[in-house]
Amino acid sequence: MAENYNFGLISQHIGRLFGLHFSERQLESMGHNVMKAAMELKRDPKPESLQKWLANSSLSKAELDALARHLSVGETYFFRENAGLELFKNEIIPSFIKQDPGQEIRIWSAGCSSGEEPYTLAMLLHERIPDFRNRKIRILASDFNTEAIKKAQKGLYTAWSFRETPESYKNKYFTSAGKHFEIKKEIRQMVTFFQLNLARSAYPSAKNGTENLDVIFCRNVLMYFLPEMAIAVANRFYHALKQDAWLITSQVELHEEYYATFQKLKYKQGIFYRKSRKEEKINLFSDNFTGQTAGSGKDYMKAPAPKKPKANQILKWKEEIRQKISLQKDKVSSKSEQPATLLTGKPDAEKKAEKLYEEADYGACSEFCMAFFLKKPFNKSIGAFLVGSLANLGKHEEARHWGEKLIAADGENTAYLNLFATILMEQGDMRLAEKTLIKTLYLEPNHAAGLFNMHVTLHALGKNKLAGKYYNNLLSAIAHLEDHAEIPGLEGMTAGVVRSLAKNNVNHE
Repeated sequence: MAENYNFGLISQHIGRLFGLHFSERQLESMGHNVMKAAMELKRDPKPESLQKWLANSSLSKAELDALARHLSVGETYFFRENAGLELFKNEIIPSFIKQDPGQEIRIWSAGCSSGEEPYTLAMLLHERIPDFRNRKIRILASDFNTEAIKKAQKGLYTAWSFRETPESYKNKYFTSAGKHFEIKKEIRQMVTFFQLNLARSAYPSAKNGTENLDVIFCRNVLMYFLPEMAIAVANRFYHALKQDAWLITSQVELHEEYYATFQKLKYKQGIFYRKSRKEEKINLFSDNFTGQTAGSGKDYMKAPAPKKPKANQILKWKEEIRQKISLQKDKVSSKSEQPATLLTGKPDAEKKAEKLYEEADYGACSEFCMAFFLKKPFNKSIGAFLVGSLANLGKHEEARHWGEKLIAADGENTAYLNLFATILMEQGDMRLAEKTLIKTLYLEPNHAAGLFNMHVTLHALGKNKLAGKYYNNLLSAIAHLEDHAEIPGLEGMTAGVVRSLAKNNVNHE
């Protein structure tokens, strides 16, 4: 049982090994992932054995690799986060063009996951440097997950990796390979992939090329690190860069303390970091920034610190959800969503799980599903009934654990994705819920429950204007439904209730 494990102690060991930080809410999920790594290595996953194993200061490469595989986040895609790419395209690449063609251009994608980021940089360089073939360009890409590196080296991607990719780039730099798209050899050869644990002091180093760099991209990585480790990594990045070189982070992980050694600059809507001399004061970027540094004067100032999210957003969201439910109680039944599309000719086990779920006997349904998985491999349909039952029982951490397995088994099933998102919302993990719902709506733009949940999630994150747009999209998606028609995935909520909520401006502006 999970309660027998000291997940806090396990988290400390993982922090020492990889620098990763886990909140209280994430501890159980992290613990299950560590247990899976131990079982993969045929080690005893019992509490005392697990803790003794992780306390070992000399774990083998195979052991570290197994842990990394199970602890990786791994969510990425081509042309992700436009703010940093705008700076790279409009300011940094032009500076490369002006320099001596014999001078090597050195770029590092630190925490590259499955390779979409470094390949994006390679395509942009190939596209925008006129004498590209006469230049010395070196793009390094590292990750602590060996499986992610292997995938990146193959250069094969599904349509989901292209959700922000301009068609011109996809057509020019990729070839169709069945259900996949393969990056062309010329671009693949521009990138050197290697394994590197950022929590270790193996950089900067001439051995792996991580010195005298022009740019480091490290986005959506340090947000998962312990604060003290994030500071140490940022300091190593500083020493790995040339003078006046760039560190580009995600806009959601800007931090005064982590990057205190860097100069902070604003370009358009983004904030970025540069290794500059302390006595220099650097102008706020404008749309026509020319890369010039300035001396002194009132016109030059530091970029503003990022705004902190409001502490009461999640409580506000929960209260508004309760108000929505109270509005519909007298109009609709409380029947829960079917967690998976009903199938004909189901095996007996699926029929039984479905029957228990439909009867709202969630305790019996979850016990039946758990017993099934003790003897049989993971089954998506039964897994969906298990996740739904646990969620209805209020066992959200367990529901999340099994939901992760469900998404791993079928990450393109919109019913599964929406179900997982509702669990994340209940836990208050709105940022991950938003990402999950983005994928849901990419696969099925008119998914009514997904649109509603995205509206609620964005409102909780303070993105009210965008939330309103999703509500309008929801109204369009259900325009063909009669008022009494229930919307799948919204726990008995009818089209009429959704329309009435819009009229009453509940959580809509």
